[in-house]
Amino acid sequence: MLMGSSTEARLTVERVRCFIKWHESRFDALDKPHEPIEDPVGYTRGGEHWVSPDTWRDTIFDGDESEAKEASCTLRDLGLLRVREPRWCQIVVNVRGTSCKVYAVLPAINDWRVTSRGYSDYPPAKVKVDALPISLIPSIPAPPDLAGKLEAATSLALDEVLGIMRMQLDPEDRTFQTILRAKSAIINTVLTNQVRVDEAKLRQRSDDMLPALLARIEAALKHE
Repeated sequence: MLMGSSTEARLTVERVRCFIKWHESRFDALDKPHEPIEDPVGYTRGGEHWVSPDTWRDTIFDGDESEAKEASCTLRDLGLLRVREPRWCQIVVNVRGTSCKVYAVLPAINDWRVTSRGYSDYPPAKVKVDALPISLIPSIPAPPDLAGKLEAATSLALDEVLGIMRMQLDPEDRTFQTILRAKSAIINTVLTNQVRVDEAKLRQRSDDMLPALLARIEAALKHE
């Protein structure tokens, strides 16, 4: 299992992974006997997914040349792209007798997860009293890092949500209705939670202003 920490890396991996997942049926498997798929989004062989530079840039990364290039470098550095040279991201493959440049995404992308250090992973803090080191944490078994696990799970869930929201909808795709329903459910949930957050902020602001307002009213009554 590969490890990473940056938010940009997580989003990049999820974006490519979601594209492969939701368009799996449109990848033409070159190592399986079947009729060639018309207008495939890419090709598969040996568990790898081959994506052309045009599809990589225009479909996965919405035509953003710089973002597409940066994303390929990120996956290469994470070891999720098969390359010939460390400085390259694309590779030349044989597709039905024709040499093509592609991004060869490795199967490891399916198991790539973010790992974060929990509080129990850090050594106990120490201070010196009369030159004697005293541990601030007693030497008892550390409890499960539930807070760290919840934070990591929340981060992964949000990354999955962002990946779904960025997916391009193709009305001809058999997964169109499924993705559309997922997007609608996510939009409703996000908007509902945002309204609740804004309402809580407004209530807190009103509570903070109330004592000052009452003091001003009291002062005005005394003056009169």
